[in-house]
Amino acid sequence: MNNDLIETNLRGSCFRFKTKPGVFSKHQIDTGTTLLINSLEIQTTDNILDLGCGYGPIGTVAARLAPKGQTTLIDANIRAIKLAEENIKLNNIPNANVILSDGLEAVSNLRFNLIVSNPPASAGLGIFEEFIHDAYRCLVNNGCVYFVTQERLNPAVDRLFKHFFGNYKLVNRSRGYIISLAVKK
Repeated sequence: MNNDLIETNLRGSCFRFKTKPGVFSKHQIDTGTTLLINSLEIQTTDNILDLGCGYGPIGTVAARLAPKGQTTLIDANIRAIKLAEENIKLNNIPNANVILSDGLEAVSNLRFNLIVSNPPASAGLGIFEEFIHDAYRCLVNNGCVYFVTQERLNPAVDRLFKHFFGNYKLVNRSRGYIISLAVKK
């Protein structure tokens, strides 16, 4: 088996990520993920959920930015989960754990300050609606959810965030991607 290794600088720190065929963006951190990582406002004590973590770049960086908090990475893909576990070890991240989960099912009893996601656009808007609905339930009051999506999906994301959260903010935009934010009030 041929592992790819991505070496990159994100938010002022060097990171290395092992990848394999069968996971999203296995050759490099994709543009949307990089935009999301650079757009996040993270406190050092945040409890963070990376929803649909893939091989773990968002959750790994978030955990490093919140060293006094806890970061949980979840995904439904077992290959992604195994790689995310390897990558938090490879990057010496002591405050993160990885869980196999269909959506937020495995963490539905936990509460987070911050939920971040690069949801699979190819899965359709039903997944977006499920993720946003379940994210609302798993956030503490005044907790935030950040999504990165293709810009063409902005009207749907805006509508879904306003439906479940009552608010929506476009935080950043670049090269066909947008970062959306909602706050649980």
